[in-house]
Amino acid sequence: MKQIFVLGAYGQNNIGDDALLEVFKEQLKEYNLIFNSARPADTEKRFGVKTVPTYLSIPRFARPKAFSRSQAIVFGGGSLLKEIEGSKLRKIAYLLRIILLLIAARIFGKKTFMLGVGMGPLHGKIYKRLSLFAANMTDLICVRDNASALLLQELGVKSKVLVTADPVFLMQPAELKPENAFPFENTENPIVIAIPRYSLGKEEKRAFAEACDLMVERYAARILLIPFQVGFSKKFDDVAASEEIKSMMRYGQEARIWTVSEPRVALAAFKRANLILSARLHGLIFGAIQNVPLVAINYEVKVGNFMSELGLSRLSLTAQELKEGKLKAVIETAWQMRQNISLQISNRVADIKKKASSNFEAARKEAESPKGSSIIKSGSILLVSTTIVNAGNYISNLLLGRWLGPAGFADFSLMVTLLLVVAFISSTLQMVSAKFTAMYAAERQPAKIYAVRALIGKWAWGLGILLGLILGLGAPLWASFFSTASPLPFVVLSIGLPIYLALGVDRGVLQGRIHFGTLSLSYQSEMWTRLIGIIILVALGFAVNGAVGAITLSLAVSWLVSTKARSGLPKGEKLTRKEKLHILTYSGPVCAALIGQVVINNSDILMVKHFFVSQEAGHYAAVALIGRIVFFATWSIVTILFPIVAQAHQKGKPHRHYLWIGLGIVGAISSIIVLATIIIPNQIILVLFGESYLEDAGLLWLYALLTAVYAMANVVINYRLSLGNGAGSFFAVLAGICQVGGIWLFHTELSHIIIVQLVVMSGLLLALLVWDYFMTRRSKSVVALG
Repeated sequence: MKQIFVLGAYGQNNIGDDALLEVFKEQLKEYNLIFNSARPADTEKRFGVKTVPTYLSIPRFARPKAFSRSQAIVFGGGSLLKEIEGSKLRKIAYLLRIILLLIAARIFGKKTFMLGVGMGPLHGKIYKRLSLFAANMTDLICVRDNASALLLQELGVKSKVLVTADPVFLMQPAELKPENAFPFENTENPIVIAIPRYSLGKEEKRAFAEACDLMVERYAARILLIPFQVGFSKKFDDVAASEEIKSMMRYGQEARIWTVSEPRVALAAFKRANLILSARLHGLIFGAIQNVPLVAINYEVKVGNFMSELGLSRLSLTAQELKEGKLKAVIETAWQMRQNISLQISNRVADIKKKASSNFEAARKEAESPKGSSIIKSGSILLVSTTIVNAGNYISNLLLGRWLGPAGFADFSLMVTLLLVVAFISSTLQMVSAKFTAMYAAERQPAKIYAVRALIGKWAWGLGILLGLILGLGAPLWASFFSTASPLPFVVLSIGLPIYLALGVDRGVLQGRIHFGTLSLSYQSEMWTRLIGIIILVALGFAVNGAVGAITLSLAVSWLVSTKARSGLPKGEKLTRKEKLHILTYSGPVCAALIGQVVINNSDILMVKHFFVSQEAGHYAAVALIGRIVFFATWSIVTILFPIVAQAHQKGKPHRHYLWIGLGIVGAISSIIVLATIIIPNQIILVLFGESYLEDAGLLWLYALLTAVYAMANVVINYRLSLGNGAGSFFAVLAGICQVGGIWLFHTELSHIIIVQLVVMSGLLLALLVWDYFMTRRSKSVVALG
């Protein structure tokens, strides 16, 4: 059974919020529910539900536990995205708490629903932007009124939004019993239920009291004051307001204050009333359920919205109108027209109840749909897999360095370098395949994915065979040019080149289909086959030829694993000429991005080798190799976000938040690594390279920092590439050129080399963020004009 974590203002002794809890408990009873509560023990006892504290509980951390064990997060009713009462900082903090929870849900692949909620008021720009971000992070939004839906539309929300109704409309009343001590049990006089609110000012309370006196004086009514929020917080307690109103009445002896804690009992009492005067939304809803005429004090936008839904806006007064003394005329009108109003409410409520049910119907449907990909889980799989692969390749190099000797290892390293050159082409094919696979996966066109794989695969095999022929047939020439012991390694490697390019295509299809498990298995199979093959073939005496043969064999095995990319893809559909041209033109920016990456990641090593003596160059290479852990540790996040964003973009769903999630995760991981290089640089150098490299350990944190900045820039580049916008790639190429030029001009010390790169990478990140901002504004303007 799925667990759902239901969030709301529960446990505050508020009848309306407790009513919401009751309804959610009943309507979602097939799920394992857990609610947050300001008073968890009391809520568990009263309603028989599992709870966690609303506020941080140390050391139990109950809320994080409930979150981690739940498959869905539900915001259960109430006004959600709004400017709450208090200071600007408090308003911002409120919205940020919601956003952080939604980000965590998205990262961990949990469904998020806002059910039966209201939106607004939202006046300030910052509150609107934060609310837009939060709404676009939510899988399903069910709003309780049309005004809330219109507000979300005006904000530019792209998430799924349905207009439903307040879930409390589904609550069934209890039976009034003697122990409930209903104050006017035996009276035949008309009963007016008056529901004040703690926030009413003195003038507003006086107007409330005068209206109650009018009903007593003219119609011999009895006034029942029901505080809806009692005892949780003195500041938000309605009892004091009720007592003050009663004391202001000339006929206070005809009024009673009735505190009731059970929502169903309160709802039953409303059936005894002849008129409802309420400054609280759920007081009006209780009255509407029982078809009792309503007069509303519109203290907040949600009250006015509700009265508008009922067609009773004329019976809704603002706080200013209340102060101006207009309440008595309105309540008199409501009394005179009470039968017509009751009929009008009755006609509307039947439809409203159906809409209230649709909150839960939509939630069930969404809950049963495939769960979103967990960025943390998928990222961890790829990160662990990549770490194991890198460790395996490192062990292979260590073994070959010892077994082959300097000359043989130099020949083997040349083969690896040639493969890395081809890897640039393979990576381009992978990214292009991933982009268009994700695009057609979003449109649910598996036959198109098959066609993409076939087209790019044809390019890969054709180019791979051409490169293989050049390398294989020219083996004697290459052996002479590079001064290798034998031309045979070139021939052996040439066999693997076509397979390697085809492998890139299938890995791209796996990435685009978000099959990260199989993608990780592809990398693992390559590494293990290579490691075991090297051990066996070199041990058998095949030396360099055996080691290169193990590489070719590993590519073949990995490709066989990756062919699972075609599973479930039907044949029969071809790409149009326009689609083929789109794929081809998209390859250009991808290629540019990878060129920029190659230049940025490798030019400093080559230039240090040129400008500095071998010992200093060796120290720098060690620092760079460790510092780049930042880049490779965060690579899996970019790999995951690329197809997810591409699919969301193709479906027309919100995706902007993925950019900030990506930057946040990469920034967090990078910060940990940079902090480690600041605190324990010597220990890191000693473990990985030994004492002879300690001289430049002080540079380690600086290199890690510049790599962190570039890793974040890479997130922006890939985010834009996933949207089909490759202009950011040329920023990377320009940054690479600036890096080379900067190092050429400033290379007196190794620290200067790193500072030049840090300045260039910071400029790249800033330029990309500014460009991304203007591109986003431009796209919004185009949508508005459309």
